[in-house]
Amino acid sequence: MPMSSPPEPVNMLHVKRDSADGIKENPSQRGKERRRKEEEEKFEACPGHLQTPGHGLDSQHLCKDVLPGLYRGTPAHPTFRNHLVVIRFEPPDVNAYHGMGMLGTACEQPQLPAVSWTALPSVKGSARRKPGQRNFMEQVRECRDNGYLLSSRKMGSGAFSKVYLAYATHERMQHNAKLASDLRGKHHAMVAIKIISTAEAPVAFSQKFLPREISSLNATYKHLNVVRLYETYRNSQHSYLVLELAARGDLLEHINWVSERRCSPGLDEEEARRLFWQLVSAVAHCHSSGIVHRDLECENILLDDRGLLKLTDFGFASHLGLKSLLLSTFCGSVACTAPDILMSKYNGEQADLWSLGIIRYAMVTGKLPFKERQTHRMLHLMHHGPTFGPGVSPGC
Repeated sequence: MPMSSPPEPVNMLHVKRDSADGIKENPSQRGKERRRKEEEEKFEACPGHLQTPGHGLDSQHLCKDVLPGLYRGTPAHPTFRNHLVVIRFEPPDVNAYHGMGMLGTACEQPQLPAVSWTALPSVKGSARRKPGQRNFMEQVRECRDNGYLLSSRKMGSGAFSKVYLAYATHERMQHNAKLASDLRGKHHAMVAIKIISTAEAPVAFSQKFLPREISSLNATYKHLNVVRLYETYRNSQHSYLVLELAARGDLLEHINWVSERRCSPGLDEEEARRLFWQLVSAVAHCHSSGIVHRDLECENILLDDRGLLKLTDFGFASHLGLKSLLLSTFCGSVACTAPDILMSKYNGEQADLWSLGIIRYAMVTGKLPFKERQTHRMLHLMHHGPTFGPGVSPGC
């Protein structure tokens, strides 16, 4: 039985290739195209040549691959001239990443994700657009003005923030040596942009926790296992943190994926040992830099495309003053929190060390050692200590 050919990609601009050179309009779309051209005068202009570095590709070459026949050697097609351009990344299946290089073996560099371009009207001429879409388009424009091409690929979210995949432009890297140096070694130009809604967040968050996160990331920048902050910018509504991309997701997702694949809970002890060593190194670097994390959990530990661990989310971090100074703010997840935090005063470094033990247990068993909602019952379980199944070696 002959194999069927793959489906044709969706032509987002309603054009088709003619048998001769050039393109030919679809007659059924002529009315829509005519109305679109009449409305173009309402839209703002966008840059005519958007650079997308990483493999020496610019917008011409990328768009020739995605929309054949439209670019014909010109820097920008008139279709996009009066529109903001949103890039939609289609990364490879995340399952393809797992198992590659996770045991410290050499693996090939992953290919760049497929890219498709969508022309969207600018914010100025879109009064009828939904508030959420208008808000996103404003963020796209803000990122573009600061040298980044924001995609619609959302990688994570929090109470007042969202993280999107983005591209650093060639011009941006020319003006940011730290960004250019790091991305050159990674052989791509992808970053993660964390967008915090400072207008909606409480005042304490904007004035206390966000500045702590930024200062902590700046203080720990040079360590290989701490996610890197390249730069920040802001306006009256949002703050933007341009961060190192960790494409394989968080440690919790990885543990669950490996457990399902092995048909056994937890990671292999050798892999758990390797990842845990990286985590201990990252936390030790933070402590030596005067930073305690206070929110160590599997969801705040990421993996990059080389299988390297990246510690992130320093929103609850605190700067160490006097070594004897005790902290009192309750932070982090109850399941990973030290008993001292549940009671009252605590030492920040020791609280981080307790959380490291919880994460280590989760790595090798695939579950948390203490799981109880009521504080007094949780303290009771902590007092008696965790139990290990038969599959865990004594040395572990």
